[in-house]
Amino acid sequence: MTEEPERPYGRDDLAYVRGGKAGTCLRGRDGLEVRLAAPEREAPVERERLSLVGVLVAFLASGAEPRQ
Repeated sequence: MTEEPERPYGRDDLAYVRGGKAGTCLRGRDGLEVRLAAPEREAPVERERLSLVGVLVAFLASGAEPRQ
């Protein structure tokens, strides 16, 4: 991992310790250790839906009127 992950909301005092496949470990000055779990698997991308959304966005951005 090349950059540190975002810290949990309201805990800017946590320092990044390490990260990996299992998740991220952050440690506070007071000794509090927070482990953020990684997702169990990647979210599937539905290519059909993704391309349909892309076409729809391109159509809306073009300003073309739909045919009657």
